[in-house]
Amino acid sequence: MVQQNAAAELGAMGIRVNVVSGGPIETDALRAFTNYEEVRDKTAHLSPLNRMGQPQDLAGACLFLCSEKASWIT
Repeated sequence: MVQQNAAAELGAMGIRVNVVSGGPIETDALRAFTNYEEVRDKTAHLSPLNRMGQPQDLAGACLFLCSEKASWIT
């Protein structure tokens, strides 16, 4: 079930469906790649923020979506 279908089907039960997909995130796992510097530089170049995502970027988005402040977002 894709997110849109899940959101439509589960919304009536008070269940919100959200997805956070941050792309490449600067982690130890990514730094272990042999082409890490290439991935880091290309990601930063393509990003509107000119940087690679950090774990706290995703954590903040997830925290917001789990909060009452996002009660209308599904």
